[in-house]
Amino acid sequence: TVFHSMRALEAGIRALCAFLEIPDATKPAEKNWAIILKAISDKINEKWPKNTRLPNTMGPKMESLYATLDAVKNPWRNATMHVETIYAPHEALHILRCVSMFLLDLASYCDEEGRDAQESPAMTTVDENPISETFVVSE
Repeated sequence: TVFHSMRALEAGIRALCAFLEIPDATKPAEKNWAIILKAISDKINEKWPKNTRLPNTMGPKMESLYATLDAVKNPWRNATMHVETIYAPHEALHILRCVSMFLLDLASYCDEEGRDAQESPAMTTVDENPISETFVVSE
């Protein structure tokens, strides 16, 4: 469960990088989580400088996504991918839920290819209050 959660998280990282317009890593050394997370942090600070971030704007929202990834990296991701830790069922469920929440949060900003709601057909919404037509049945 934890291994597959970490793999799903990598798909989320790829989407976040695309959303932030960070080029794909081409060299194997650039595919390191620490390097990728630094690139994400740098891009967030470039697009939304810390001293200009206002509550409930994109800067703090992206910073929150980054913080989740940074918090996961050492205790869960590295220990899982390098087979250093075995998780009890309740621990695996907790990690699965944390990863799910990250992916749900990310999905409110972009799809799996980093496209926002205006560009992504997958993020199309349906009007919750459609105007209903009245049908008259003639006798």
